Amino acid sequence: MHIVAGDLWTYNALAYSTIYRGVTTNSTLNSSNDLVMGAGVALQAKDRYPELPTRLGHAIAAAPDVSMHVFHDIHIFSFQTKDDWRKPSRLDLIGLSLMELQRNAEIYNAYAWVLPLPGCGNGGLDWHSQVRPLIVEEYHLPDNVYLILNN
Repeated sequence: MHIVAGDLWTYNALAYSTIYRGVTTNSTLNSSNDLVMGAGVALQAKDRYPELPTRLGHAIAAAPDVSMHVFHDIHIFSFQTKDDWRKPSRLDLIGLSLMELQRNAEIYNAYAWVLPLPGCGNGGLDWHSQVRPLIVEEYHLPDNVYLILNN
């Protein structure tokens, strides 16, 4: 795993021809069964991929216990950090999503997996005291995973 400065949408992991970009999400569906993506990286993703809230809504409805959904056709993956968009991120959900990320990054090791610091923006968690220790001490993410500072 690498921790790098940059922007999620423009960061280029030079060693990889294919880059999957992670979108930190919740699991709240609106009345149309679309995922609520109203702030932060989720809103940026919704603006870039207008079909994403509907696709994620369907994926979450079909597999509500899965914390990460991968869309190979657009090189995007969701990374759940909270249940409800109005509430803070939860370290246990981040842990579940980290396990999924680790598994996918090992299976698809020819690709780069780029993600903002999970739970640290609108999720309200502190990178240095809460999230970084979880990631560094409990998970051994492979070298094809990049965490982006400053997104």
